[in-house]
Amino acid sequence: ELAEAEGIAVADEATRAATLARRLVEQGVIVRDMRAWKLAGYLRVTVGTMPENRRFVRALRSALSK
Repeated sequence: ELAEAEGIAVADEATRAATLARRLVEQGVIVRDMRAWKLAGYLRVTVGTMPENRRFVRALRSALSK
């Protein structure tokens, strides 16, 4: 899911958002678990520079493959 705002929200039904967030943090990518906003299964990711966004995508792919 993509949301038009300061960032994007990523939904992954196969992996709990908290687990995915932990895996991303382990790779140095900080995201916000959206459970506090009643959006379980979503993470908030701030859109950055092109190199930062590429790093996020690589980290996300790696986190989802575990």
